[in-house]
Amino acid sequence: MKSKGKKVNLIIEDGGPGLPESAYRSEIAAMNRFDPSRSRESGGSGLGMGIIAAIVQEHGGKLDLRKSELGGLAVDVELPS
Repeated sequence: MKSKGKKVNLIIEDGGPGLPESAYRSEIAAMNRFDPSRSRESGGSGLGMGIIAAIVQEHGGKLDLRKSELGGLAVDVELPS
């Protein structure tokens, strides 16, 4: 976590398989499953990123998804401090 003046950046990265290319450009929405092999039956409701995006937005922040330098997903959260 880094403080940038009056903002705080939290970056979470992993070395997993990442997301489909289209997910990095799309707006995060509730019920959007990035992995088509996941379903309610296999364990997932598609709410996770939508909930996180709503919480960040409610606090006046910004949430971005990008490819991680580790090979997987990087989630960048920017919040006012």
